[in-house]
Amino acid sequence: MSHLKSNALKCRDMMLAIAIGDAFGAGYENFNREEIKNSLNMGEYQKNLHRKSAHIVGHYTDDTQMSIAVAELLFSSANFNFKNLAAYLYKSFQRDRRVGYSKASKDAMESHSFNKYLSRVNKQSNRNGAITRSVPIGVLKNPDKVIDYAVINSKFDHDTPSSIASAVCIALASHYFYHTSREPEQFLDYYEEKISDFDKETADYLRNVAELKTLDEDLLFGEECKSFGVPVNAKKTAGAVLYIISKFHDEPLEILKEAVLLGGDTDTVASTCLGITATRTGLDRLSEFFIRDLEDGPYGVKYIENVGKKLATILPITVSTVKRLNYLGSRQNMVVHGLDGIVEPTDAVYVEELMRKLMSNINYRRGDILVALDSSGYIPGLAASKVTGLPLICAKKADLDISNKIESIEPGTPHEQIFLYNLPDKSNVIIVDDEIMKGKTILNLIDALTKKGHKVIGVVVPLESSKHNAREKLEKLGYKLVSYTKHDLE
Repeated sequence: MSHLKSNALKCRDMMLAIAIGDAFGAGYENFNREEIKNSLNMGEYQKNLHRKSAHIVGHYTDDTQMSIAVAELLFSSANFNFKNLAAYLYKSFQRDRRVGYSKASKDAMESHSFNKYLSRVNKQSNRNGAITRSVPIGVLKNPDKVIDYAVINSKFDHDTPSSIASAVCIALASHYFYHTSREPEQFLDYYEEKISDFDKETADYLRNVAELKTLDEDLLFGEECKSFGVPVNAKKTAGAVLYIISKFHDEPLEILKEAVLLGGDTDTVASTCLGITATRTGLDRLSEFFIRDLEDGPYGVKYIENVGKKLATILPITVSTVKRLNYLGSRQNMVVHGLDGIVEPTDAVYVEELMRKLMSNINYRRGDILVALDSSGYIPGLAASKVTGLPLICAKKADLDISNKIESIEPGTPHEQIFLYNLPDKSNVIIVDDEIMKGKTILNLIDALTKKGHKVIGVVVPLESSKHNAREKLEKLGYKLVSYTKHDLE
């Protein structure tokens, strides 16, 4: 069975890449292309020596901060709408004030109340503020949803046809790299019409850029910016990104170098390009200093990594089957998935966020007990205990000399007996397992628990088979089933 990088690692790499490109590119922002060519150093982060810059070496700017805000909204339970987007953007700035915002955006962000901030947002802008923060939207599985969210993201503060089309382009490019293995050069073949729906002029411009064989300064920058580089303009920025990722998509270091050499708004272009492509290439080929010297404050490397891992929970859990060898039970195929630590490492941050979402659908109270089934339920069970604070009891396939025990049956396994020990009298129980197939194991356990005077208030499983009607069986008996990903595997 081939190993694919987990969603948690792909999303982690995406968010780190945005920050790396941003922090590196910020060292060269607003210098003309000749100055950058003469001063470019690919061996360390640079201090931006521009007279107006307050940039700190190795620190990211508004581009990453806004991307973090969008990612946090995506994996939250909140709807992706104007008000919630505004709330997450405003909260991110208020807790951690960053450089890089335009004067108008910064003035609005510095408002002492959220409502004042909303009233000061400038909507009619062709600037590129919505570009980088569109990259996390590409993680969504459904491309139509990607488009819808990208439109909301742009219309919030860049409500012009060109800005919207550009944001849609970037979000779709991110989706294309994340969810397909097609060649980057084919991107517009799939999505040009979608972009044209919002602004044909921008789509035509992007087509011209995609067909470039060599750098065309007039096309990419415009006559007035030939020496400066990429202007703070949505269409030109999207074009620069498309040019870089179509030419240098396989090499992260080349992406950074070429993005910065374009000049102008170097941090936005570098962060966007690297964020899009990192889900395919990873970051292993970058020099060690890019992560080592990236800021490590409260919202630094560790925080960014965790945001990426949590972002992965907006996707279904990966699931497949593997044949068991030398197995005496009737279940000859085993369902394996992204939570069991078998075909890919299990990430604690990812599992914890997933279980937080699942447990939010259970009306639990202090004193309720989590019961995890042996042994596949232990990982989600422990995560559920962490996010709820509820105590956890683990079922064992071991008949021990302990008087206070409950016995149940797991059909189809070589050793069918399951035992629970020392469950307090008349407990309210939430059963946790990694998956539910036919539901017989859980129904047997419910029966054993209720006969001993306990009450089952819910069943929580990340994976649910849709083939065997386990949900209907449980709900018919009055038990709530909460799951995350459905599959049709045997």
